[in-house]
Amino acid sequence: MMGVLSMHRYRISRWIGLTVVLMTAASVHAQTLPTVTGRTLTLPTSPNHKLFIHDNYEMPTSGVDVLVHFHGNPPTVNNNAGYADLNAVIINVTYNGFSSAYSTPFSDPSLFGNVLNSALSMLRAQPDFDGSTTWDQVGISSFSAGYGAVREILKQPTYYDQIDGLLLADSLYASFTSSSNHTPLASQMVDFKRFAQDAANGLKSMTVSHSQVLTYTYANTAETADNLMQHVGVSPTATSEPGLGTLQFYRKANLGNFNVWGATGADATAHTKHLQYMAEWLTDMPFNDVFVPLVTGDLNGDGFVGIDDLNTMLGLWNLPVPVGSIQYGDIAGNGDGYVGIDDLNVLLANWNAGVPPVVSVSAPEPTSLGWLSVAGIGILARRYASRIYL
Repeated sequence: MMGVLSMHRYRISRWIGLTVVLMTAASVHAQTLPTVTGRTLTLPTSPNHKLFIHDNYEMPTSGVDVLVHFHGNPPTVNNNAGYADLNAVIINVTYNGFSSAYSTPFSDPSLFGNVLNSALSMLRAQPDFDGSTTWDQVGISSFSAGYGAVREILKQPTYYDQIDGLLLADSLYASFTSSSNHTPLASQMVDFKRFAQDAANGLKSMTVSHSQVLTYTYANTAETADNLMQHVGVSPTATSEPGLGTLQFYRKANLGNFNVWGATGADATAHTKHLQYMAEWLTDMPFNDVFVPLVTGDLNGDGFVGIDDLNTMLGLWNLPVPVGSIQYGDIAGNGDGYVGIDDLNVLLANWNAGVPPVVSVSAPEPTSLGWLSVAGIGILARRYASRIYL
């Protein structure tokens, strides 16, 4: 039986979901990602390590954000980063082969540090970068076999602490515990679980996407996602949402800054979509102060107040959070240090504020019907929120 909070979240989310459908007139269509241009520099650590600087990169006032991506066609990664408007430089690490092609070189505890340091030295030598340039936010993403490198990197405490965001795009596999116990092997999941818990607690950011591709002899990406969700204590909810391009989601989960997206499809084409349209999740990276929203009520930092922010708030409902911490849902300005009805009222008052993020469906300016719907949301939300305290 659903708990009171779960029922509350389900009913409000379902009602708002129906409302958003009424308020949205745009059709779903496959997105064509633009081709970005920029400088590609080969790092001295390996011919397979490339640094990409977008032509539209804007020099920040502080350090430079960097995304290190493992496995996948570099232009595809760069185009997705451009489509997601990441003001970050990209390091592409690309090898031929399976996960061992990544885990073997990065089992050398110095390699990841050398990659970052050599990229930073190259940036400092560029005429449009300062000689004292430093890294700011560090994000890692991987597709498919690239997780082999990520697993080795997370083992090193210095690197673990340095990494702010992690995206696993259909890219986390593990051995089974045994032939009779088909759960992911704990020793291969331990650091991913730790990162997931830190993300759920708001200390880091982690997004996991998975397909329905079966692997039979080892844990597939859906099974490892289940393992992570079980560890942090969040359950997925069923959905039928279109994503970027031809992505179609059938389940999702969120707790703090930990997100899971399950996409339909059980073949190679379905698997490749997670690289082809990884811009869907790159906006979750904590670049450019993404966790300090510019729009009141924007809890996930995408510049728009909507259903994702409501889900984030409901996931933290009535829980103690850092006092006055907007990114944790305490947005009422009363500094009471927990998420409650006052914060919900602020979120609803700012519903649809900001600019819709890059998705395959966009919402027009709300009509009078839309505002009536938002008013209805507020009434319904307050009705169910009162039951939480029973």
